[in-house]
Amino acid sequence: MSKQTDAKASQGYQEEGNRCGNCTHFTSECKAMYGGYTVETKLRCSIGGFKVKKFGGCCGKHERKAE
Repeated sequence: MSKQTDAKASQGYQEEGNRCGNCTHFTSECKAMYGGYTVETKLRCSIGGFKVKKFGGCCGKHERKAE
């Protein structure tokens, strides 16, 4: 298995749910596009360093972003 797969497994990452976008460890970059639009790219978990989906989630033991 790869390092990313091992990190996902150890954190209990799942592609379903609604948690990664609200987690304090969620990182991304915004890219300015033509016409004033922005696109969010490089969606990652800063703990394991692997790619995530914004609506994915792991075991849920992490803090949520303050709103």
